[in-house]
Amino acid sequence: VLKRDCNVDVDPKHISDRREWATAHYHSFYNPHCLFELEIRWLVATSCLLRDLITQWTQRRETIPGSNQFIFNLVPIPCDPFAEFDALRGSIYIKINSLCLRDKLANLPDEDQILRINIFQEFILKRYGFILNACVSYKNEKIYYVHISGGMLVYIISNVYNVHYNNPPTRVVSTGMTSNDELSPLDYGFYWCWNFCLGKRWRSSQTGEEKYQDIMLADFRAFCANDNNRLVNFWNELNDLANKKINEKQQKSSNNH
Repeated sequence: VLKRDCNVDVDPKHISDRREWATAHYHSFYNPHCLFELEIRWLVATSCLLRDLITQWTQRRETIPGSNQFIFNLVPIPCDPFAEFDALRGSIYIKINSLCLRDKLANLPDEDQILRINIFQEFILKRYGFILNACVSYKNEKIYYVHISGGMLVYIISNVYNVHYNNPPTRVVSTGMTSNDELSPLDYGFYWCWNFCLGKRWRSSQTGEEKYQDIMLADFRAFCANDNNRLVNFWNELNDLANKKINEKQQKSSNNH
């Protein structure tokens, strides 16, 4: 069982004159490579009481006694931040400069090129402190990532990570073509957006300020554009590690068959 449910007493101090409750949907185990998701689902609860309860949880995680206890950074995150491209919260498209990588992919079959770039995209996100947000992955597709500060969200654009949307062209960036068959196999990048649930009351030294997020975005853009040849150098550094991961994926795929 990957996830469990439990009832939550929203009003432990009996402030309300009616019964109030909610349910918590959470991971049954902790994976250091993913976020630990705690989703609160409520229908019969007063919003202000639920807010006070979550505030208590935030304060409690900062004062957990014992040397063997680990303190988690508790922040709100939208369940599916890329479900709709809101005009007021539009995602920022960041393209990977694939031209500088063409010579390194020239001798590989198309399928291997796609797989290698997808793995490279994951390594880029890990380099910048992003971890997989398992609560919004669709059918085990590792496409949504959240920064460890909780303030930035990234979606991988690729031909491998097909998502659960009725209009694929809004996700996969084309080269001026409209047909899915005419998409460039080397048109890869990311959608970047801010965590609009992270208001002032949630900000701390762990989340950082808006200026820090702007600096992160600027450097991420420059890196993906191969500024100072950083993208190519990173590719060269990870070549052996990428080969190992590709072999693991291929072996896993053959075992499933």
